[in-house]
Amino acid sequence: MDLSSLTSKHHTINQPSPPTATVAGDIPSIGQPFTGFTPLHKPHNQAAALGGNPSTVALAGDTDAEAFITQDSDDRDFLFKNLRSYDVPVINHVGDEGQHRNPFQTTEEMLKLGISSRLDQVFEAPHAVKDVLTSQFGLEHSYIGSKETDQKADQVLGLRIMDVWTPENHYRWSRSRYGDHVSASVESVTRSQLLLCNLDVGEIERLKSRKTELEDTISTIDSDLKALQMELRQKEDEAAEHRREREEIVNMSQKEKKKRREMENLVHQRRIKLKSIERENDPDVSITKVIDQVKELKIQRFQCAMEIKGLLVEAVAYRRSFAELNMVSIELEAK
Repeated sequence: MDLSSLTSKHHTINQPSPPTATVAGDIPSIGQPFTGFTPLHKPHNQAAALGGNPSTVALAGDTDAEAFITQDSDDRDFLFKNLRSYDVPVINHVGDEGQHRNPFQTTEEMLKLGISSRLDQVFEAPHAVKDVLTSQFGLEHSYIGSKETDQKADQVLGLRIMDVWTPENHYRWSRSRYGDHVSASVESVTRSQLLLCNLDVGEIERLKSRKTELEDTISTIDSDLKALQMELRQKEDEAAEHRREREEIVNMSQKEKKKRREMENLVHQRRIKLKSIERENDPDVSITKVIDQVKELKIQRFQCAMEIKGLLVEAVAYRRSFAELNMVSIELEAK
């Protein structure tokens, strides 16, 4: 069923306002709003007027939810007799009321449609008040959805849910008594307004005490914070000093590394020189060198001998030539 067409029509739905609690017997306070369902303690004279039963709880509001709830038939008769002129209903709560109510269970299909809870699950109240509200207004049949439920409202009826509240709309389905026809209605939900009244003095004192404790805690935290800030500044100064020392150590380390590299190079050169000297002082190497020198000298001696031989041959030739010239000279002198 498409519910979008219903938004343009006017639908009248009695939306129950949240009931308010008041003291039984305090008739002028009827209609004053209350922000919760916490039961109020009755004064001694009112408890006596109601037969001494302190469990009597009264509800009052500015809509059809105005009523007094009692847990004793005598209290109900007393209130009915004295409040008849005010036209205020009196409801007597029976102890076994609500025992057969279906427990709330969330299914996967409900979660897919954005339905997460039920009206009787989202508020706290005395047992009698909650039972009466649930039974009178059918809260166990009213479910709570979300904006996703607004978008998928046409699928809600498939889960056999006939009443759904969302942050913006209230959807209701009703089945015809004379057939299977189902009609739907939609109404915009206005934001509820509850006025704070009759605050518990003990709660106020507890909140004041809690406020004082929190202020003391804040003061202690501020003092601790200042001490921590001073300690933080000291740590920052120490960290800066440590960074400076670290830089000095790094610079010194770099210088030491440079010196070490220079020393390693010098040691390497000395080792090479020592190895060279060791090779020169080796006997085998010396003998090899001497043999090589002897061979060179023998070659030089042979070359010198050949040169001497050539010189001797040349000298003999010169002597022969001189002798011939001398003989010629003697012959010339003899003539």
